[in-house]
Amino acid sequence: MSRKAQSEMIGLLVIVILIIFIGLVFLRLSLNKQSSLPELRTNIQANNMLSSILKYSVSDGSIRDLVVRCVVNNECDMVQKEVKTILDSVIDQRTKYEFLVVSEDKEALKIGGCDKGIAGNNQISEQGVFIDVRLKLCTVI
Repeated sequence: MSRKAQSEMIGLLVIVILIIFIGLVFLRLSLNKQSSLPELRTNIQANNMLSSILKYSVSDGSIRDLVVRCVVNNECDMVQKEVKTILDSVIDQRTKYEFLVVSEDKEALKIGGCDKGIAGNNQISEQGVFIDVRLKLCTVI
């Protein structure tokens, strides 16, 4: 074979190796995107659900008002009852949840419980009190 033919074969081999490498990188990146979509959906679901729950109206005002009363006046029975009823009727039975109200690093209210999951949170600032409300969704397989 001539030198020209050898250099053309080496060039063709380099192009094939580059195409395979680019294909593998593309495949790897596309697999990572698909695996994070369920987590992203669950995170959005948790944030939207928490936001809706806090806006939900009950006889004594909104759930948000009841959460503030729970922290300020230590009146948590009504909010616990209402939130548990809402979550039990909305969330799939295979999904565990944890609804947590924290103020000044002290836990004011906790409903349910699960270890690892996707959480949504919302901050409330009222009457000089800062309240962190969290909803964690944990899918049980």
